[in-house]
Amino acid sequence: MPTLMRQVEAARGWHLSWGGLLRPDGGSTVGRVPRVLEVEFLGTVYGAREALRIVYRQGHGVLINTGSILSRIALRYQSAYVAAKHAICGLGMSLREEAILAGAHDIHICSVMPATIDTPLFQHGANYTGRKVKAMPPVYHAERVAQTYVSPAQRPRPEMFVGNAGRLLVLQHLLAPKRTEAQLA
Repeated sequence: MPTLMRQVEAARGWHLSWGGLLRPDGGSTVGRVPRVLEVEFLGTVYGAREALRIVYRQGHGVLINTGSILSRIALRYQSAYVAAKHAICGLGMSLREEAILAGAHDIHICSVMPATIDTPLFQHGANYTGRKVKAMPPVYHAERVAQTYVSPAQRPRPEMFVGNAGRLLVLQHLLAPKRTEAQLA
């Protein structure tokens, strides 16, 4: 994975940015939005297209997309990333419906939705907040997330959360959206 990340960094540069579209200092990060969408969402679209060519040709298989709990909720200062992750969730839903219409009952589309993962994201992502960015607890080890990717290959489900914290936060948002958004702000 580190080799792959170095190749991505060399070819494309870091794509994540912290800071709202309109910052308190009057600045804007709106120029970063296309890049975030290109890497996060379109990268998933292109990868899914190639994987599905193989899966449909062989008549069975599982496509696993990487979403996030931010596929289901939002978080301050991350609007472009949140939009991309919501789009990935919608992509998975649409692809599942297309598989149903095609009568492809042995083709499964899954979205894995981790919460905060212990990666160098917070040290390497662009930061426009003017303060140190911290991970929203609890933070899960990357190994736990990796283990979750094995499960849908063995028993496909439309969506899988990594850890209970994300699942509970999404449920809380469904039941009390205004209160949850105020807590996350």
